[in-house]
Amino acid sequence: MTDPNGPNTAQLETGSDAVSWEPVLAAVLVGLFCAIFLLAIWPDLPMAWDEGSAILRSRGIARWFADPSLDRDSIARDWQYTTTLEGHPALGGVLIAAGNSFVPQSVHPLTAARLGPIMLFGLAAAGMFYRMRKDFSLAAAICAVAAMMVMPRLLAHAHFTTWDGPLMSCWILAWATFPAGRRGWKPALV
Repeated sequence: MTDPNGPNTAQLETGSDAVSWEPVLAAVLVGLFCAIFLLAIWPDLPMAWDEGSAILRSRGIARWFADPSLDRDSIARDWQYTTTLEGHPALGGVLIAAGNSFVPQSVHPLTAARLGPIMLFGLAAAGMFYRMRKDFSLAAAICAVAAMMVMPRLLAHAHFTTWDGPLMSCWILAWATFPAGRRGWKPALV
């Protein structure tokens, strides 16, 4: 496709299609900003009711990734989700373990545990920004991400190492990834 306003330095010509990297870069920067913002505010936010259990369970996942084994005892010991203890699927624990693996020991343990869910929320914010900008406008993209960042409950869930934040982030990412799901409600009925 050719831009009617002339060539754009942010576009790469690949055959007959032009790929613009500027919206992708803008979305990445928005996602990083949101993640840094979440890490900077409320550094001493108290633990939510089930964060302690999620953090303890994530230690088993980290142990398992250090020495993976598919025997029943190893799975029961290290993956204490839904089959061994009451609770949610293991995504939250995987995110906590991943976040812990990226930070030095000097970082506060609760902040380290929250890094994985916060990074997933940053990715969701980037997806929201990209999709809204592509489908609507830059103003709509900015307003959508700003709305996510100022809703108190959404903002709190983005911080905690509970299942609610990652689930919310996954919903946003699914919406941003699959454009057919955003074309209206009528095709869903057929």
